[in-house]
Amino acid sequence: MFVDPAPPAGHPAAIAFWDLHRGLFARGSTVWLTTDGGRSFRVVLRTHKRITGLQAFAGRDAIVDLNRPAALRTLDGGRSWRGFRYRYTADFATTRVALGLRAGRFELVRGLRLTRDGGASWRPRQSPCAQAVAFSAAVELVTPRLGWVVCTGQPGAGQQAKVVFRTTNSGRTWLPMTGRL
Repeated sequence: MFVDPAPPAGHPAAIAFWDLHRGLFARGSTVWLTTDGGRSFRVVLRTHKRITGLQAFAGRDAIVDLNRPAALRTLDGGRSWRGFRYRYTADFATTRVALGLRAGRFELVRGLRLTRDGGASWRPRQSPCAQAVAFSAAVELVTPRLGWVVCTGQPGAGQQAKVVFRTTNSGRTWLPMTGRL
């Protein structure tokens, strides 16, 4: 299938969609918007810093990660962008609800945090990452209740321990997922 105009050249730093048609594509220091499922794109943001991540949620909201904790946020589908500062490494399911990761020295996982007010306040959540796999972690909150955390151990010669946990109650409890990673 040929797409005209073609998507932005190169591999994206991040891509995130609100639905089947509307989404954002980030590469380098630029963010493009598609409203037709990727058939065409237009630039909605140029920054002076390299984009390292992207989240889209709640129909029109998105966060572009620059260098954490620095970020930019839109609440209108990319028409306007304002500065946003992470308190924790967080993944937002809505404008208000996010699951955050508190990392300590050497990225050791110190715990998880939940916000229901857009980051104004954070409540502790028990981290499922055991000491053996607490070297680093990544969180993904899909809905205000459903999410995953990937816990990793100390890397070394391809023997890095990894565990994926799932929550269905906003991080109150976690169940390990089975299978190989």
